[in-house]
Amino acid sequence: MTGSDGFKEVWQNVLTRFFDRYPLLADFEINDFGATPGVVNLRLTQAMEALKDEQ
Repeated sequence: MTGSDGFKEVWQNVLTRFFDRYPLLADFEINDFGATPGVVNLRLTQAMEALKDEQ
């Protein structure tokens, strides 16, 4: 999930919180380029807000 050792639990928590908030089924590919978990969470949330605005 990440190229950095020791962060599996952190990323699992980020994704669990996201999918608890947005219960959906989708294929996601995250190219974080070294972004922090907070930044990735922000980008995912922004994507969901953009989709909501499209409806």
